[in-house]
Amino acid sequence: MKNFSAILALIIISLSATAQNGGESVYTFLKLPVSGNSAAMGGAAIASGNLGANNLFANAAMIDSAADRYVAVNYADYIADINFGSAAYTAKIDSLWSVAGGVLFMNYGTFDYADEAGVLGGTFSAKDCAIYCSVIRHITKNFRASVTTKTIFSHLERYRSWGIAFDFGMVYTLPQAGVVIACTAQNVGFQCTPYTGSQRAPLSLCLQVAASKMLENAPLRFSVTLTELQSRLDEDNAANLADHFVIGFELFPKSTVSVKAGFNAQRHNDLRMSNASRAAGFSFGADVRLKRFAVQYSRACYGAAASINMFTLEGFLREW
Repeated sequence: MKNFSAILALIIISLSATAQNGGESVYTFLKLPVSGNSAAMGGAAIASGNLGANNLFANAAMIDSAADRYVAVNYADYIADINFGSAAYTAKIDSLWSVAGGVLFMNYGTFDYADEAGVLGGTFSAKDCAIYCSVIRHITKNFRASVTTKTIFSHLERYRSWGIAFDFGMVYTLPQAGVVIACTAQNVGFQCTPYTGSQRAPLSLCLQVAASKMLENAPLRFSVTLTELQSRLDEDNAANLADHFVIGFELFPKSTVSVKAGFNAQRHNDLRMSNASRAAGFSFGADVRLKRFAVQYSRACYGAAASINMFTLEGFLREW
């Protein structure tokens, strides 16, 4: 494992030359912000101060060895009748290794069958599911790396598909300076069984780099994330470059309470259709941490008529 970080760096660098166009990939539900913390921080929280089990979905390398027998459950009321939920669990093996596992389930609701003339003929449903299994290596006191395997199942009406994907993550912390630096390569994999025919579609690859800083004289942490780095960065187009930024803030007015806010530039520019939807891309949330568990709530704006509410419950099983 001593060459683990070098191998991971090579993987990320080699993938950075890959570009994908929107609408051409499958299993895009894997890019959703699954936890309340991630949703509140703009949808990208790979270097946040939260070290709990929900990092399995964002950056498993953020899971600290202290998060032993830690469990998290999430639910989101998504757009229209769509909803999704997830659950994660972490366990410490020894001083060098931790493991985590979880599941993400998405239900798109029930739809009506109709022919070309609009004649109804029953209903059908659409669902996606992914099972996560992660190994975290504590390489040094301040440096962790992770590999996560995801088995993906999709059922859209009568069409079925399954695939395999991997997430790679690294985190380096500077505790005295209050700095966290992280990078991830998510959804590196392939479609094993296409929905139709034999042509396999690419997965929704995502490369991210982030850094966060805890202020010395104020209970505030801010983070900056560069996301979707697999897409070409156009240096001549400032708007294109700005779309890759996600900014987040965490305020800790009390030891048991935190307030979060975020801004996702790409979401803002893609979903802002008029002056009525200026809030698109903004998000906020709050945590209340009690003795044995914590409750999180977040709300993210996706446009004038679509805001998403997410709820999270997490805690240590050994204390229940």
